[in-house]
Amino acid sequence: MPRRWFRMGRRHTRAVRARGRRSIARSRGRAEMELLLEFDDDAHYLDDDARARRRSTSSSAVVGRWARDDDDDDDDETYVAATLRRAVRRCAPGNDGSDDDANDAFEALTRFVSDGDEDALALTVIKLLELVGGDAAVMMARGDDEDDDGNENVGENDEHGHGMDVAIARCDAGYVKLGVELARTMPETKYGPSHRGALLRGVRHVLRSYMGNCHAVCEQGVVQELLRSLDALLRSNENGKADGDVKIVAECARRAAGFSMSALDLKVWLELAAASTPESRGFLLDQLNMTLQTRFSTGPAELFLLDGESSGILGSAQPKWPFTEGLAFVTWVYLESVSASETTAASAASYAAAASASQVVDASPLAAAAVAAAAAGEDEVHMPRLFSFLSAEGQGVECYFHDGFLILETNGVKESRMTLPFSHKFPLKRWFCLGIEHKPASVRTGGAETRLYVNGICVETHKFDLPKISKPLGFCCIGTNPPAAMAGLQRKRRQCALFASLGPVYIFKQALGGHAMKALSARGGSYVPRFSSNDDKGGDVNVEDVLDKVLAPTILQVLHPRMASKNYVLDISPAGVSIESKAALLGGTTVARLYLGIV
Repeated sequence: MPRRWFRMGRRHTRAVRARGRRSIARSRGRAEMELLLEFDDDAHYLDDDARARRRSTSSSAVVGRWARDDDDDDDDETYVAATLRRAVRRCAPGNDGSDDDANDAFEALTRFVSDGDEDALALTVIKLLELVGGDAAVMMARGDDEDDDGNENVGENDEHGHGMDVAIARCDAGYVKLGVELARTMPETKYGPSHRGALLRGVRHVLRSYMGNCHAVCEQGVVQELLRSLDALLRSNENGKADGDVKIVAECARRAAGFSMSALDLKVWLELAAASTPESRGFLLDQLNMTLQTRFSTGPAELFLLDGESSGILGSAQPKWPFTEGLAFVTWVYLESVSASETTAASAASYAAAASASQVVDASPLAAAAVAAAAAGEDEVHMPRLFSFLSAEGQGVECYFHDGFLILETNGVKESRMTLPFSHKFPLKRWFCLGIEHKPASVRTGGAETRLYVNGICVETHKFDLPKISKPLGFCCIGTNPPAAMAGLQRKRRQCALFASLGPVYIFKQALGGHAMKALSARGGSYVPRFSSNDDKGGDVNVEDVLDKVLAPTILQVLHPRMASKNYVLDISPAGVSIESKAALLGGTTVARLYLGIV
């Protein structure tokens, strides 16, 4: 499809602007801003008369709509960015509409983008995208790497159904709300590219890339703005030219509302559907049905959001370590990214060759690559930690991801180090219940085994035992590992935070077995366990109470997001409750709750 680079020049005077943007760029010597947008086939080439009319309209509109003096030499970009920063204050939570300066700026922006001047509109869209989600949002606004047919899985799954990393954009929810409001007033582009579509693609990518962005925009009240924008587009889309924009806004609404939809959001959705035409009503109700079945709704109702930079959970230390009857770990995971610095087949093959000494049978090349990189002490390979149970001397057990594979690594006395790569590849952007257990060797149970469970099903079993560990547990880290300087570790490894969302975290001081793992997975991550030391002989006893009573003696810690405050989460295990134990929420760790409006 034909494409063209839009170049934003600097306006000096009205006469200079009439000579065109490229002349301005050459005369002023300033760097051009570019945004690649798709053109309609029949509108790509303009004759000289049409081009002249367009330039004349741009010149008068840019000066008139902003009510600025011709002698003002301020840069257009700076002025637009400043106006956006003023207008975004009206989108702050709790704003009562009394900020006259923010309201005036928003009205000026509304007139500006609805005027039909495409050059000025393109500049506004570019600056908004930069503020909404940075360079990633600007890049993905081109539409090259995303699907415009409503397929939400594009960029998230490969041909085998496994997850793939996408460009991560950290959003500013206030600018997302401002952009969605302005999109309602943007006209259809007369000369090819849809500037409104570019803005909406950027917003869509922001919501696709990180669940925390969905949480932020829901807290800001963006769901209702998305619904109103969708309704406005449906009403104005008489010729079908805005079908693509309608699909993008619909996906944005599904993603945001699928994460958290209040009763008021649901009321607005149903009211808009009731007031629409029969065709639009059916479309809106179909979107609501798809929202209620979204992937977010299959996860825990409360969750820990880990930003992958400074996030993590630091549990309490344990003097009695290791446990004589094994170890088990269970949580619910929604992986955002597990990007590694080495992903090519050639480097994976070379690492796999170096890992032959590990004697791991049937390991994939990428899993073997992680083993070799870990064995070599590679500092640059990104291996985000699921958990890290270490002593101050570095003895203990760590479990981390490498390119979607899970690796279990142990360190014992005299630096005895063993690594076990699992061959099961975990998808991105999908909730799953993950369980790992280690059963030590004994006369009663036989040889040592380590098992991996996914959604309550044992997917792998390995003959693997832990080396001798002589030091107490000093660091109980979830979603990160202790910094080398903090832990006093001699083996200097960079800190690798997990970029994911987690449900409740269960840590056990013995292996559970398949039945208990299946029961934990089946009851889901929204359940809050109740471990009572009193035998309730009266009243009804349900299955969950029985399971809690069976698990109570085996539990070390239970960290549930429902029991979290801003900086810590209560340990609700029987031992943790007795001593009022708490786990610290580190850095960029936040707690979110999912609502689906029907309460």
